[in-house]
Amino acid sequence: MQALEFRLKQSGMDPAAWRILMALDDERNLSVTEISRLCVIKPNTVTKVIQRMTAQGLVTTHSCRRDARRTQVHLTRQGRARRRDTRAIADELADQAFAGLSPEDRAALDRLLDRVNDRLD
Repeated sequence: MQALEFRLKQSGMDPAAWRILMALDDERNLSVTEISRLCVIKPNTVTKVIQRMTAQGLVTTHSCRRDARRTQVHLTRQGRARRRDTRAIADELADQAFAGLSPEDRAALDRLLDRVNDRLD
């Protein structure tokens, strides 16, 4: 995570904004509450980050048609491009971190981490 945060900061992206970009995609628009839950970021922090991202042209927001109290967040074309670019950074770091592990070793690690995560739920 430290290596990822360092590389993201070099590219001008903060970790919270990156997590929000990764949660959004072309098919799925999320509410601030959903983003908060998925990204494990406090709702007031999500709101502030979304405001910055809107000013940067990465996302747009509008009220939900069914419930005007909910704000829906959408990726812009620029946001999708930024998502691709920063996802490439994460993929590069993952490749570096797992270099030398066989597919079987990676699968075993995934299973072990799933078991640890299940115990935390």
